[in-house]
Amino acid sequence: MIIGHIGKILIKIPSYIYIAASSWVSKATSMALQLICISYFINKLGNQSYSIFALLAALLIWANLSDLGLGYSLQNYISERNARNKKNQKLITGTYLILFPIYLTAALLILAIAPYLSKEYLRLGADISESNRSSLFLLTAIIFLVTSVGAIPYKIMYAMHRGWVANLLIALGAIIGSIFALNFDIKSGNYDEILKVTILYYGPSALISVTCFIYIYCINYIKINFKIFKIIFKKILSRGISFWIFAVISTLVLQADYLVISQKLNAEEVTIYTTVMKIFGLLIFVYAALLQAIWPKFVELRIKSEFDCIRSMIYKYIKFGFMISVLFTILLYLNKDNILKLFKIDIIYYKTTIFLLFIYSIIRIWTDTFAMVLQSGNAITPLLILAPIQALIGLILQWNLVKYYGINGIIFGLIGSYFLTVSIGLPIIYFRKLNKS
Repeated sequence: MIIGHIGKILIKIPSYIYIAASSWVSKATSMALQLICISYFINKLGNQSYSIFALLAALLIWANLSDLGLGYSLQNYISERNARNKKNQKLITGTYLILFPIYLTAALLILAIAPYLSKEYLRLGADISESNRSSLFLLTAIIFLVTSVGAIPYKIMYAMHRGWVANLLIALGAIIGSIFALNFDIKSGNYDEILKVTILYYGPSALISVTCFIYIYCINYIKINFKIFKIIFKKILSRGISFWIFAVISTLVLQADYLVISQKLNAEEVTIYTTVMKIFGLLIFVYAALLQAIWPKFVELRIKSEFDCIRSMIYKYIKFGFMISVLFTILLYLNKDNILKLFKIDIIYYKTTIFLLFIYSIIRIWTDTFAMVLQSGNAITPLLILAPIQALIGLILQWNLVKYYGINGIIFGLIGSYFLTVSIGLPIIYFRKLNKS
């Protein structure tokens, strides 16, 4: 009786809740392993070499731009078609045919620009030759490009309410990579060691991603004529470009700090900043996982014109985000001594740093929620207007404040850019659109 009652309750739980839960487990696993590896890498590589490794790791978010926004465009179309009980094989096949030449072009572009970008971006690796810095940059970028192809099948899985599979594969890549890296005896912080660690740590995720990409293509492949392909091309690309432009600008906003620290901070400061942001990034990742899981649900609610339900869900998830932010910050503060000791970092204004990151997380939860809802409704124009302003404000603030406040100046800049633009603008724009609907 009890088991049957529990079973009935579980059946009533929406699928996106299970997907969100699996995403939390995946993200928590990945981040926990990442923090363990960071501690190991810092101890073995030293601040100088680890700062290079940390800057290379930031290239992943740039590699994710290589799909020209087709991933989110495809996800929205699949969710919309699901709400209307339509099949998606032709849509998926057509999108893949567009993606193959796009990824090839991206690889050739990386080959062309790696020698020039690596010279300035990896300037902290002055003891590594320019050719080796270029090789590190090129190899890491290619690995991340291969990893980024997995974003397409993963988004398809989310749209088909199978996001738990995507989350399992992401966690699996993190687990295998961490096991390989932690069992590799790092003897120094030279070029060869950084190269091997990069391959061992990030290689498994890339292999899983490209395998999943090929598998999803094979099981969904269906012959389409040129007329149908042309229709799909126009539909997917026209919407995708808007997503891509916003993603590029958003990446400039989110990665401006890495551009600044690569030029303004020394190796030890880069190590401290990237480590602290990785720790607090766990909170952002957990909430981002929730938004990714419920994105298709918002698309389906919009198609069905259930706007009251949309409003209710927005408030519910923002409240939840605020709650976990408070709890996470309290835990972080209570364990500050252990954290500083574990990662062998020393931050003079640690209390101030924690408080600033708490404010930053609250603002991100607020703005990311409305940004997701607007994107689920394909309302990209407001984001395209606000994001460049935010990027410019953020870069100016960070570039100038870092000189006076160090890493706290970077966080000040992030808070200022979000608060002055999207945290106020997005809710106003969203509710105006909702009222018109």
